[in-house]
Amino acid sequence: MRVLGIDPGAGHTGWAIVDLPERTIFRIGTVRKDNWAETLEGLKIATAGYSGLVSLVAVNVPSKSGEKAAFFDRSGKKSPMAIVKNGVTSGEAAGYFLGLGYRVVKVTSKPRHGLKMNAKLWARYWGHDGRCSEDARDAAQIALIGAEEAK
Repeated sequence: MRVLGIDPGAGHTGWAIVDLPERTIFRIGTVRKDNWAETLEGLKIATAGYSGLVSLVAVNVPSKSGEKAAFFDRSGKKSPMAIVKNGVTSGEAAGYFLGLGYRVVKVTSKPRHGLKMNAKLWARYWGHDGRCSEDARDAAQIALIGAEEAK
């Protein structure tokens, strides 16, 4: 199964298309824009060529069933404003891919699920030898969590 994971952010949105259960990275990247409209457009452009190859989209969201996800501001601190901004970005991303007919699962980032994993450990875990941002690495983990939750 090929899954697109999205880690929305106010300034950086990571995305990764992964093959599961093989746990390999098909494509990975980061969209860096200052406003969400440009970020969504960048995400559309970055993933456009892979539409027929993806069977599930997993989007990180700030809350689910009363739980709160840990969203951080640019300085790395938990931020209520980052939660609000990322709530908007995740909703827009989920809506965009739902509108295209994808099956979308909303994922709340959880402790001990590999988000913010050390870069070298993550590279060994995924067998990926290329460079990528922390946001993109988190997007791969979100795809993995989303596939598990979609079962």
